Amino acid sequence: MELREGLSLCLIVGPKETKELVKLLDSCTPKDKDQLFDDICVTHAAKEFDENILSIAKKYTGNVTTFTWADDFSSARNFNFSQAKCKWILWVDADDCIKSDQYDKLLKLKKEVLPTNKIDMVVMNYVYYHDQEDNPVVVLPRERIVKNCPKTKWHDPIHEYIDMCYPHDRIMRTNINIDHYRTKPYDPGRNIPMLKKEYDKGNPSARIKFYYGKELADNNNWNDALPVLEEFVQKGEGFVDNLTVACIRLSNYYFKVKKDFNNAKMYALRGIHFGSAYAENYVCLGEIFQEENNTDIAIKYFKEALTKELNGGMSQVVDYYGFIPSFKLAAIYLTLRNFSEALKYCDIAIKHRNNDTKVHELKKIITCELEKSSKDNTISNEDLKKISELLKDVGYTVELLENNSSFANIKLVRSKEISVAWLVPFFNEDDPATRIRRLQIHKEFEKRGIKSKFIINYITKSVYEVRNEIDAANIVIFTMYTEKDCELLAHFKNLGIKCVYDHCEAIFDNTKNKFMEIVDAITCCSTKLTEMTIEKGFKNSVTIKDPIDYSWKNNKII
Repeated sequence: MELREGLSLCLIVGPKETKELVKLLDSCTPKDKDQLFDDICVTHAAKEFDENILSIAKKYTGNVTTFTWADDFSSARNFNFSQAKCKWILWVDADDCIKSDQYDKLLKLKKEVLPTNKIDMVVMNYVYYHDQEDNPVVVLPRERIVKNCPKTKWHDPIHEYIDMCYPHDRIMRTNINIDHYRTKPYDPGRNIPMLKKEYDKGNPSARIKFYYGKELADNNNWNDALPVLEEFVQKGEGFVDNLTVACIRLSNYYFKVKKDFNNAKMYALRGIHFGSAYAENYVCLGEIFQEENNTDIAIKYFKEALTKELNGGMSQVVDYYGFIPSFKLAAIYLTLRNFSEALKYCDIAIKHRNNDTKVHELKKIITCELEKSSKDNTISNEDLKKISELLKDVGYTVELLENNSSFANIKLVRSKEISVAWLVPFFNEDDPATRIRRLQIHKEFEKRGIKSKFIINYITKSVYEVRNEIDAANIVIFTMYTEKDCELLAHFKNLGIKCVYDHCEAIFDNTKNKFMEIVDAITCCSTKLTEMTIEKGFKNSVTIKDPIDYSWKNNKII
């Protein structure tokens, strides 16, 4: 087949992705703009074909094909690419979209760059997660536009990739985005069987080793993940970005879960050796030295983190590139009473996340202290209280040792304050478990000075949105065991947050049992239920009996 000039859009789509497909194809064919794609190739990859998918695709293009799914993404994509009729291909997934401003950038690139024939591949940003305000949270580079030629092939059955075997000067790096919006609950263990199958064949590729270890870790299976990731890092084979991300995973595991600072430092430093452009490793080192009360070195690592940019690294988490290190520096300089430096870094944090209430509150305190320091150095009780409340968010309690007309001497102590977040899908006043149990325990927590909050309607939100909502909570109480809860449980455990399951019904099944095996503790509503749960093998079960009935209608708790 002789290829024609222009750009083909290629995508594979699975069953039950009708809404996603419509959103994607509408974004690729806006009626108020010039045509970007000269050919649209849709391949429905499934074991049983969905007529709704085929019908929708045919409304946008005549180039619709089917491919019998065989647990191999590369095979499906290579078949899809073989249907392309133009000299250039841009590929997407069904749950992606091209936003209007990015569409305009692509139009310009198509008109001005592709016809020159000076490049073979265009690498673009893949915005994989967004926050509640649609700002990027996780960004990674992907080979996105490629020449339609025999050597352009996909490799590996899962976490597939196009081998970038082109001269460096013929690969173009752009800041054009493709945005990904997951619409279905994510199963963190979904890919592990496929990866294990490839891994167990013997002599797997370095990429398979990396993703197998990474997804085991993301699923909180560190017993299996640790040897895979550590061997991968030790051999030092594969893409340097993958090696760096493996080190980020390992350093955070040893620091936040095992409290093994030496191994945490070692892997963070190895990560810097592989990829010095990643801020995550510098932030981890800063946090470790801060934990060790070595403030001077912590400051140096946080400052170095601020020099790093979102330049297309593998799965870069946006907040590490500006907000997190600057906020930590502002808090540290406040405790050192260097108010001018504290204000400088506070302003940097605000620039990166202007809608964050904590950083604005921090600025008020710093500004107040800066004004007072020009008059006298006495800290009022009111200001000390504000400082104490704010510093709790970064893990400190404040002790005032001396406070006179010349200066105030403040001692910072690492806080071990308990803060609880309840995950509940919705509130129902007629639900006994909510009315006479969880609300009462919540109120009892508050009476005892324990911070307690409810996170409602979390099921439809991303992991990072829920993580932001729980804020500084160091204990999360689960009341369900859905796929979303499993995903959140793995994420929170990986961060060292204690996870509890509140068990109120004498129901045991495989899904629930697996969930309860992973949590740190199980709270039961009666002694009898505790005995039954322990008999099932869950020794970490305790009894918290139901309190008396409580009407929450007239008591605002959130």
